[in-house]
Amino acid sequence: MYKQIMLIILSFSLIFLLLFPGCQPATAPDLSTGTISGQAALPGSSSKDITGYTPIPGATVTVIDSEGNTHTTLTDANGFYSFGNISVKANTIIYITKDIEGEGKIVFMEVIPQAISPEENFYAGIADAESTALALVIEALINLGQPQEEIDLEEIISSPGFASLEEAVRQAQENNQDILILSSIITQAQAIADYIVNPPAPAPLPSPAPTPIRYVATDGDNTNDGSESAPWKTIQYALTTIPASGTIMVKDGTYNESIAFPSDKVITLKSTNSDSSITIIVGDGIYATVYCNNSPAGTTLEGFTISHESGNSGRGITTTGYLTINNCTISHNSADIGGGIINYGTLTITSSAICDNFAGYGSGICNSGTLTLTDSDIFHNSANDGGGIYNNIDGTLTISGSTISDNSATNDGGGISNYDGTLTISNNSVISNNSAYNSGGIANKFGTATITGSTVSYNSANVGGGIGNSDTLTITGSTISNNSADYNGGGIANYGTLTIFNSIINDNSADYGGGGIYNSQGSEASPATITGSTISNNFVSSSGNGGGIYLVGVGPIVIGGSSNTDLDNFNNFVDNYKEGSAPSTDQHIRNQSGNCHWDYLNNYYSPAEVTSYKFLASNNSPNLTVDVEGDINPTDRTISLTVPSGTDVTGLVATFTLVTGASAKVGTTSQASGSTPNNFSSPVGYTVFKTTEPSKIAIWTVTVTVSP
Repeated sequence: MYKQIMLIILSFSLIFLLLFPGCQPATAPDLSTGTISGQAALPGSSSKDITGYTPIPGATVTVIDSEGNTHTTLTDANGFYSFGNISVKANTIIYITKDIEGEGKIVFMEVIPQAISPEENFYAGIADAESTALALVIEALINLGQPQEEIDLEEIISSPGFASLEEAVRQAQENNQDILILSSIITQAQAIADYIVNPPAPAPLPSPAPTPIRYVATDGDNTNDGSESAPWKTIQYALTTIPASGTIMVKDGTYNESIAFPSDKVITLKSTNSDSSITIIVGDGIYATVYCNNSPAGTTLEGFTISHESGNSGRGITTTGYLTINNCTISHNSADIGGGIINYGTLTITSSAICDNFAGYGSGICNSGTLTLTDSDIFHNSANDGGGIYNNIDGTLTISGSTISDNSATNDGGGISNYDGTLTISNNSVISNNSAYNSGGIANKFGTATITGSTVSYNSANVGGGIGNSDTLTITGSTISNNSADYNGGGIANYGTLTIFNSIINDNSADYGGGGIYNSQGSEASPATITGSTISNNFVSSSGNGGGIYLVGVGPIVIGGSSNTDLDNFNNFVDNYKEGSAPSTDQHIRNQSGNCHWDYLNNYYSPAEVTSYKFLASNNSPNLTVDVEGDINPTDRTISLTVPSGTDVTGLVATFTLVTGASAKVGTTSQASGSTPNNFSSPVGYTVFKTTEPSKIAIWTVTVTVSP
């Protein structure tokens, strides 16, 4: 503001001089480049000129430059002064003083609010009471250790007491008092500086009014006042009567009533002992036990069992607003949709159990809003779709550190059915022992599902024992294990977009295709990417194929690294098999044409292309007198053998077994097991290739060591 005032004064002065050249009171300073200039003048005296100010000639003007050098000059007959070719720091003070014989001393101070270089021009204007007061506070701030250039002029002007200081300075200047030694003024300036450097702590906020607490007990009376010693009898009366947002404490017992939270108060409904097993609310007949119609954020239900009498058909909880459920059990409820809970609002469930409910869709929970489930258990619920949870169209379901187990569905999604919603599972959640006709653990139908750091295990279905996906599924850092399918996809049956990274797919089974993963891609093929994972010990029945992965269709699919150096994305295929047969390479990845691991060689396979390798004495006599078995490392595709001392290794014959459909060469020489000799005095490289497609090769290295 101070700088703006100076610019306004300068602009007005220039306009005045242009419009009224014949009325100029004095010659204006030469505003050439490299000049700091201004004017000393007294406002409102009897000898004032047309500008309203009386020039002060012969005043001493002092300024200290940025190097610490002091410069002094005198004002001319018209009160003007100037300094040429000097640089100053921001907030430099110009001192203007003149002793008046017998009448005291005139003192004015001006502030240069910006750094000025020797090449720059600056017109300071006419010093006044405000600029002088400002300069006095700047001096005090510097004395308190504040860096001159960082001082905020606006902060000074807006500080408490500045207006009083300015008025005191004005009075002193009118009386020709030396303000540089006037203690009353110096004290005021120091007080303002101290306020800026050490501002007072803000006044504490007033304590909020205490929220009301009311009590309910089975032996209470609704004519009481709701205090702990005189509780009300019914929960609904308490919800209606409590005068403002607050807490209702419910004592142990069974309360046979359906209740509705208000929409105009934030209520915490809490059992006194936080033990849901002994504080029970049983709903009326076919009605929901708890309603939350447009309940505000913060509405909380804590420490209850929410239930219905055996034989009654009624939902546990219906919410269209906000509700937080802590440490509750929602059990033995039923409805067409959402037997335990139906949510159309924002629902947060923590440390709770939803069990033994029934519905057509979502026996435990049907979610059409935003649901966050943390550290909770969903179990023993049964439905047509979504035995544990049904996440409906546009629903957002987040599951963290929770267990979804022992639920069932006659159609899809024994544990969870995600129907065109958004599903996120993380933080060591477990989806286990669920069953359905399709997608035993999780059914992702037309939705987006993300599973991170969690386990899907021991689920079963006709197709997709662990997971069935028909839209977008991403699995990271998770385990899919011990799931089973009567038909395809023991671990996962994928008909959509699938991404698996850094996960374990193991010990899953299917009768027909894909013990671990069944990937089917039709004309509307979506990509599948499986990288950096372990696919192990999965199997199919004796009539099936693809113990590890079974591929159907021709859609884009990535399995393993993009090159033989992209090791981080190599998958580790181990001991996948067909029931009744030993683990074999041709059961790791198959399609309708047979073994297709040749199309995905940038992986680790065990067994791999070479399943046995040895030197038989009968094929190497008399040079070799004992059989020597090779140590096969399928991960590195290396074979090591150690022969007895003195063995001539320049013409040894190897006996080996390759995966079905494979052939081998050393250099350009085709290799026949038990008959082709090779010189093993240095490592020998075998090129193992798919017989019908010789371009698909795997390089194996055989190293023979002679015992000393």
